[in-house]
Amino acid sequence: MYKSIGEMKKMHEDAKFADVVVLPMWTAQMEILSADVKKFRRLFHLRSDVLELVKNTITGVVAAANISGDVSLVGVHVRRKDYHPLLIHILGKNVSFATLGYFKRAMEKMRTLSPDTPVVFVVVSDDREWCMKELVNESEGVFWGGMEGSPFHAPSYTQNTLIQSSHDFALLASLNGSIISYGTFALAGALLAGGHTIMFDILEPVFGNGPNIFTAGKYLENWEMMT
Repeated sequence: MYKSIGEMKKMHEDAKFADVVVLPMWTAQMEILSADVKKFRRLFHLRSDVLELVKNTITGVVAAANISGDVSLVGVHVRRKDYHPLLIHILGKNVSFATLGYFKRAMEKMRTLSPDTPVVFVVVSDDREWCMKELVNESEGVFWGGMEGSPFHAPSYTQNTLIQSSHDFALLASLNGSIISYGTFALAGALLAGGHTIMFDILEPVFGNGPNIFTAGKYLENWEMMT
């Protein structure tokens, strides 16, 4: 069903959102999606071959963590390269970015939420080099989970950019909780994962009232904003 943005907003207001909607353009209509997150999870399906790759990654990370018994797996999405210039363009040069300190604070909060179960953080990013240098620390339970440079998959997969993005998205959607910075990739992955989500608090909303891609954590259940 093809609908304009105006028609989709009207459907949202009338609680008559269709099961299938073809968007008229690239768009992030958070105010519409937030109306029925459970329906989004029910209708969104991940391919079985991609999920098999994700299963191998999770198995590899858990084995590398060397933890017996239950473990809580939290996805960490670090968006850096292309998004920072875009944020400056949209929000101005004084915009704040998600720093290493933000991710460390969010990880500590996740640990406090799971006092009886070890927490392992699985990192995916468009900037693997930065993450491997600054964030990944296996002795502290922080592992690289992205397909790029993955030790758990054959090079034919790890070097394919389409497989990389498909795997990384499905991985985020398959874990117990999420720490995200910004961007619809991470936002959708965290919505599908469910569980507790920590989202970077970038600025006060600038696109009107209600949920949007920068303020979703203020409106969704089990989500919180953090700087």
